[in-house]
Parts: sequence; C-alpha cells; structure tokens
Amino acid sequence: MKTMKTMKTMKSVIFIFNLLIIFTIGVFIYSYFIQVIEAKSAVKESIKIKPLVSNLKVDSTNSSVEFMAIGNPGMLTIEGKGKGITGDLTISSRNVEGTFECDLNTLETGIDLRDKHMKEKYLEIEKAAFAKAEFKLTKLTLPDKESFTTKKIPFEGKLKLHGVEKLIKGEANIDKDKKNKTLQSTASFNINVKDFNITIPTFAGINVGENVKIQTKIIFIAK
Repeated sequence: MKTMKTMKTMKSVIFIFNLLIIFTIGVFIYSYFIQVIEAKSAVKESIKIKPLVSNLKVDSTNSSVEFMAIGNPGMLTIEGKGKGITGDLTISSRNVEGTFECDLNTLETGIDLRDKHMKEKYLEIEKAAFAKAEFKLTKLTLPDKESFTTKKIPFEGKLKLHGVEKLIKGEANIDKDKKNKTLQSTASFNINVKDFNITIPTFAGINVGENVKIQTKIIFIAK
C-alpha cells in the first residue's frame, strides 16, 4: 500500500513539475512576441517622427532653362536658352519644396539685336526688381518608393516675373542618379506674358505669341 501511495505521489509531483515547465515556456514565448511587437511599433513610430529629409542645391553649371514662342505668322518659332539658375530643394518624406532664381540676363535667342530688345524693352532687366525670375515650388509629391524614375509628376508653384507673381502648374520628370549621387529634373509649364504685364514682343515686323512654353533642366546635388 505504501508503495502504491508513493508512486501516486511521485506521479502527482511529476505532473505538477511538467505543468510548471509548460507554463514557464509559455510565459517566455509570450514575453518574446510582446517584445518583438513593441520593437516593430517603436520602429514605425520613429519613422513617423523622423521622416527622411534631404537638402539639395542646384548645380548651376549643368542646369538650364529654355523657352519657345510661336511668332505671327505662325511659321516662325522663336526659341531661347539661359543659364544662371540657383536655388535649393528640400525633400521631406515624399513632399518636395524649393525656391529658385534665374538670371534673365543669361537668356539668348541666337540673334544679338533681338536679345537686346527682349531684355531691355520687354523684360526691362535694367530694373533691379525685374533682373531675375523667381519660382517657389509649393506642391510636388514623390512616388512611394525609394528608387525611382518618374514621369509627369504634377507640380504647383508661384512664379514672380517682371514684378508680378502668378500661380503656375506644370509637370516634371525626375530621375535619381545613384552613380553620380544627383537628382535630375526636367519640368515644363506655360505662361502668358500678358499676365506678367509684359508687352507682346515684336521684332522685324513679326509679333511673338503671348503664350510661351518654358522648360527647365535642373541637376540637384547635396549641399
């Protein structure tokens, strides 16, 4: 009888011991998964609190602006190009903002006399307030991926030209060059020169159309 009681007692002890082991393992596993979940939540919160911010500047040497206007009669197209673009770009997460300036004295159409008339008579760049075009990018959202080549991203901004500021809308193509560590952008938009109090230009009896297409090619580098 004593032997049977002893065996039952031993079985009970072993059973309780096994239960304690299982309970301990369960608590350990539960604690591990809680720590993993909390760690992932902390990472997500840190990303939300500290989004990726990039501060870039314009590579003025390799950046340019081009413009094209249709003459009247329409068989004539007047094209020009300029350098002298400066500015800064800030990318915070997917949102992009920036400010830019273009020295209008760098604009050229290929005919010296026409350039002289354009700058002095119409753009009036001898006036300090009219010597530069200023653009403030207010709205551009990048795609939700780290490496991208993106076409036709809509953007908005304010263009100040000839002393007048107007809202501008256009499209931009953006490409990240990992090899050279640069961001390359081409953007296009249209303006009406009348909106900026610029007289419709004429040259050699030809009137230039009031609608002008602007295209920029800008290379951004790290500050």
